Amino acid sequence: MNFGVRTKLFTSFATLLTLIAGVGFVGWQNTKELAADAEELYKNQLVGAVSLSNFDSDLWRLRYGFPQYLVQPEKRQDIRTEGPQLYQHINQYLETYRNIELTPKEEKGLEKLETAYKRYIAARPKWFELVDAGKLNEAAQYRAATTTPFGAETVELLEAQINLKQKIR
Repeated sequence: MNFGVRTKLFTSFATLLTLIAGVGFVGWQNTKELAADAEELYKNQLVGAVSLSNFDSDLWRLRYGFPQYLVQPEKRQDIRTEGPQLYQHINQYLETYRNIELTPKEEKGLEKLETAYKRYIAARPKWFELVDAGKLNEAAQYRAATTTPFGAETVELLEAQINLKQKIR
């Protein structure tokens, strides 16, 4: 068979277009996969890490409120007002964290963290009441038996959760 120049050019051009379309399709598929990976990384890693970091920051603000309450009586109302606001923020961070994809290890750690945090929060009001009533020795004993160990446990479990999040994926 004798093909003309026109047929050979058309065939070459069609082959080139097919190759370009194939490369474009593969590139498009890879871009879709990369975008999905980036979304997963953002949602499950970055959002989770930021939520835990914000929790950590607000938890320390709560914990530092105790000594400030004792030594700066003029700030007592501010400290008492800030507490519920920080609780609300922390609950939002926990909710955000809970809604990302967690491994079974992360879920178990989160359950422990939430339990410890709830114990800490539940113990705080009585300490403030004791201090406000002028019962400083009783407040110190109560704090040593409740808020300090509960807060330390919460910090420890939060730190473990942060370390776990950094190691995963």
